[in-house]
This record gives sequence, structure tokens and C-alpha cells, in this order.
Amino acid sequence: RGGGRPPVRRALERLRDEPGCTPVRLECLDEVALNELPTSLGPASPSRPLLREIRSSTGGNPLHARLLWAHLVETGAAVAQDGHVVLREAGAASAARLGLGDVIDVRLEVLSPTCRDLLQVASVLGPSGDIATIAEVTGTAPDTVAAALAEASAAGVCDAGATRYRFDHPL
Repeated sequence: RGGGRPPVRRALERLRDEPGCTPVRLECLDEVALNELPTSLGPASPSRPLLREIRSSTGGNPLHARLLWAHLVETGAAVAQDGHVVLREAGAASAARLGLGDVIDVRLEVLSPTCRDLLQVASVLGPSGDIATIAEVTGTAPDTVAAALAEASAAGVCDAGATRYRFDHPL
């Protein structure tokens, strides 16, 4: 049904045709700021070749750069070596070229279907909110919503507490 396109891409394609949908242009990070972002996230600053790959892949988009950095470090495609983070091997460069939709899809595909469904509702409700509202809107038990958002929080998709959730980026 989706023609093999990732779910995020299909959703974006549908949204582009919606009345009232407005594209948002983001300010891109310059090279200094782009270096500071992954350095602040750790485990070390990126090597120059890795920083070039990140800049090339993300165009300086801060969300894309942060998610790509997390993906590279979490999957072991990039490792700390001699005070910098470097690509583990030449073949890992392809991992550094993932698009924003690809990186988001990778983060979401490990979540349970219930979690993904509830995150879709939460994202429509806004950048932050309370678990009770999601439970009411979806007809799902609050404990189930809380567990799903805790799963998403553990995966780095959102921040979830006992009663509230927050996405760390408006997109």
C-alpha cells in the first residue's frame, strides 16, 4: 500500500496536500555550531571527516544532525577513538548519509505498534501534553498510555513522566 516508502515519508506526502499545511524553514547550523552540537551530546567531538559527512547529510539541520549523531553512536557505526568520534569503518559512511525521515523511521521501527499509534495521536495533540488526554482521545487505559510513552521515552523519541509527555522538537 505504501509502495515501499517509509512511513514518515508517506505521512509527509499526505500532509503536503492538506489545506493549512505550511512548510517550516529551519535555520541551519554553521560548521562551528554543527561541531558543538554532537560534542555537547558526547562521547567526544566528531572527527573532521565525520563532521563533513554529517554536514553533507543534514545540511546543518539541527534535528537531523542530533538524530543522525545519536544513530551513529548508538549503532556503533561511529566510535570514540583518540579523543574524537570517527566512523568505525569505510562502509559506515552510508549510515552517516541517512535522511531525516530514515533516521526517524529507524527510531520508530523498534517501538511497539501500540506505542507508535499513541505517539501519532500525541504528535497531533501538540509538542507536550498529558497522558490523561491521550487516554481519553484514544479510549485507551491511562496505564497503557503511560507504559507506551515510557517505551518511547526510553527510545529517545520523547520525554515522558508519570502524567505528562513532551517532544523535544516541534517537528
